[in-house]
Amino acid sequence: MDTEVSQLGPIDPKRARFPCSIVWTPLTFITWLVPFIGHLGICREDGVILDFAGPYFVSVDNLAFGAVTRYIQINGDEVR
Repeated sequence: MDTEVSQLGPIDPKRARFPCSIVWTPLTFITWLVPFIGHLGICREDGVILDFAGPYFVSVDNLAFGAVTRYIQINGDEVR
């Protein structure tokens, strides 16, 4: 099965665009005590952040606990 791989746009932290990525932000006070605990979001192919901030609520382009501090880009070819 041949699938066409779309070209992802560049990562642009100033505009908060992270195509096909998992993003992370710290949780104040909790992350100070346990550094690996934070809040995750996922990004669409166009880089827009989707944040599951509560039950039945998805925030678009706005993380609930602040700006992105870490990200990891996912290779779509390896996921399929």
